[in-house]
Amino acid sequence: MPHHLSSPARRRALPRLRAATSGLLMAGVLLLGPLVAPSAALASAGTTATTTGTAGTGATTADTASPAPVGDRVVLIGTGGVTWDDVSELGTPALWSLAQDGSIGNLVVRSVRSTTCPADGWLALSAGNRAADEFNAKSIPCRLLENADTGTAPAVPAWDDYLTQVADQSFSAVPGAFGDAVAHAGIPATAIGPGAAIALSTTDGTVAGDYLATAQGTTPIPPTANLADSMTTALESSRLIVVDSGSARRLGYATELKVPPEPVDPEATDTPTEEEGEEVEPGIEEELEPTSDMIHAQDVTTIDNNVATILASLRADDPALAHTTVILASVSDPATTSRLNIAAMLGDGTPVGTLTSRSTRQPGFVQTTDVLPTLARLLDLTDDLPRSALVGSPFTSDASGASAAARVDALVDAERHALATAPLIERFFLLYCVVNLLLFAAVSLGFSRRFVDAIARSSATPPVRAPARPGALHGLADRLAPVLSRAPVVVLTALRAAGIAIAAIPVATLLANLAPWWRASTPSLALTAIILAWIAAITAVAVLPPWRTWLFGPVVIVATLTAVVLAVDVATGAHLQVSALMGIQSTVAGRFYGFNNTAFALFATTTLLLAAAVSNWLVSRGRRGLAAVAVLAIGAVAVLLDGAPGIGADFGGPPALVPAFAILALLAAGLKVTWQRVVGVLGAGAVVVIGFAVLDWLRPPAERTHLGAFVDTVLDGGLWDVLVRKVESNIATFSNPLALVGVAGLLVILFVLARPLRAASKAPDSEPYSWLTEGAPLKQITTDAPMFTPGVISVGIALGIGTLVNDSGVVILAVGMSVLVPLIAATYAGWMLTLRAKSRTQVRPHP
Repeated sequence: MPHHLSSPARRRALPRLRAATSGLLMAGVLLLGPLVAPSAALASAGTTATTTGTAGTGATTADTASPAPVGDRVVLIGTGGVTWDDVSELGTPALWSLAQDGSIGNLVVRSVRSTTCPADGWLALSAGNRAADEFNAKSIPCRLLENADTGTAPAVPAWDDYLTQVADQSFSAVPGAFGDAVAHAGIPATAIGPGAAIALSTTDGTVAGDYLATAQGTTPIPPTANLADSMTTALESSRLIVVDSGSARRLGYATELKVPPEPVDPEATDTPTEEEGEEVEPGIEEELEPTSDMIHAQDVTTIDNNVATILASLRADDPALAHTTVILASVSDPATTSRLNIAAMLGDGTPVGTLTSRSTRQPGFVQTTDVLPTLARLLDLTDDLPRSALVGSPFTSDASGASAAARVDALVDAERHALATAPLIERFFLLYCVVNLLLFAAVSLGFSRRFVDAIARSSATPPVRAPARPGALHGLADRLAPVLSRAPVVVLTALRAAGIAIAAIPVATLLANLAPWWRASTPSLALTAIILAWIAAITAVAVLPPWRTWLFGPVVIVATLTAVVLAVDVATGAHLQVSALMGIQSTVAGRFYGFNNTAFALFATTTLLLAAAVSNWLVSRGRRGLAAVAVLAIGAVAVLLDGAPGIGADFGGPPALVPAFAILALLAAGLKVTWQRVVGVLGAGAVVVIGFAVLDWLRPPAERTHLGAFVDTVLDGGLWDVLVRKVESNIATFSNPLALVGVAGLLVILFVLARPLRAASKAPDSEPYSWLTEGAPLKQITTDAPMFTPGVISVGIALGIGTLVNDSGVVILAVGMSVLVPLIAATYAGWMLTLRAKSRTQVRPHP
């Protein structure tokens, strides 16, 4: 049996532990308490009315509705493969009535794998956590759900298989947690249909209550003739009713019965062979094969009819649904493309509006893992469930009262946005990696020995003919050297502009979401045009006076804009990041708010570069103490925005940001970095993130984020599972083709392209590069810009630690480097242009 939070020992121990922890951390609370205050600013829909109350990490507001009285009925209608794009007033009147009379939202069904089978969705309802069957629909069809056995203890088919699979998954899920809680509380319940049997199964595989069978199958869904009778029977005895109304699967992705295939007799002749085919009666044409859309529409109609039957039965018993809460959740994908499914809630005082939850903080978005906390609050089961079953948060509603058509259109638009972005992501990241490599390759070629030799030969009097040497690079260097060496200003200006443009790509992809590009007839072209327009605007600002005359001008423009856009977006709900190319992908069910790993990498890189630029101005004027203070001030704001529960809620960010800013401050102050100080700043990072987590945990459960939930997980003994999952996710990034491209790019930069640059920067003789630097050695930039190198080092520290402590692994390093490297190139180019401008000024004759 699972460990229940309601056990007497647990209830006695937790208050004592909380009191002891509160006493030990009182000083930290006094110092860090103000960090939690901004949490109210992240409410995504103004004054949010809570439809069910809260549990676990759920949210409450001043408008929270009272929980359902004890004895009020709760009905969960489960389905699959239905999106709001399938719903219309005429075509699916029953589903449309849910939008008219209640609150609706897009349900994110992502489970363990990238696509969710019906069994996965029902297991998630049972466990309140990510849990999945063995089959993934991509290589092996999903399992056909079978009716449970009849009798006093109905047994769920394949339950042992489910337990075996979930045990190998690292989400600490407990299939049967919901059924155990229902049985423990003595709530009379009925499961109707095979999926409902999974949802209401106990951990030993028997249904917690009565079970009534329905027709089983998909593509097409068979009608259930006795559904009305089953509802009548359930209403006579049950407070909780769970109904499987069928799962829509696209043609070619139907579920299949998982049984050993029967042996085929090769000598059998009564079955037509493939060559012979079946005879067709003369004069009768073959019927047209139904299309996937036709069968899907038929399945949705069947589901709608089932929902109509269920609602009619409920209204016959409780006409106004004054004592009945109905939740509908489509918990699985229709095929192998992840979709945003439908979710709805009505009855028992539920307002008309749009659903959200504390787990997403995004209007119109809820998750499958939010369903069980919602049911637990309605049924007063929160204390009977293990912590692992409450990773989500109860549904809440904005109580907007907007028309059904307006709210459905908004939800359809959100899904179309997600679907328009998904196929572009892979191509975008590949192109983004390529342009970074091309920039660095061009810079590396310009400082390579073969290019320097080619310039020397072309500048000689008379010009020296190039020796015949194999290799394309030698030929390219010999052709380009005479042309480029005559126009160094053009070369450096182009390099600076290219570096700024490439570094501006990430923030341009976020700003592109200010326009509804996904509604265009050709979304990809519209998005490309908007991104290029933003890149051009940012680049133009960075190269215009007065910024182009400042060595760190391009860095300040790009870094400030990127950091400010991210900070404002996160503080106001992270809406720009939703379905952005480098943002939050809603169908992935990762982070919906705060700083995800990509946003952290961009924010860390740009805030540290901004701090380096500001401190460089002060250090150059001999004000090292003030420079260190400026770095610490910028770092404090960055850490606050990144780690505070009410804003960034990033657990892995502060351990990387605190040491990076501390080291940068030490270097700005001119202090030596010793190993004792390194250990101290690393410890400070750990203390800060633990402080954020504990402060969040000390808040009421309804107001916590995942930071506070992590503390509860540790207290429940789940730390090891979390660490294992983080390590597995980190390692899994290397199986991602895009991550492999990023890793390959980093290796090429560090060990191939950077070699000539390292050699050039260390060379005491500036003659080979005088056509660019006017005779100044490349290492002189450390004198002209004393905080240039410390800034690069601090970014490397943040990205390195971030790579180790976050589950995105090397992706963080690759994303950060994709901004850092172009800005380094732009800074070097700007410095060389400044040297040339000074040289021209010095040689100009006075009138």
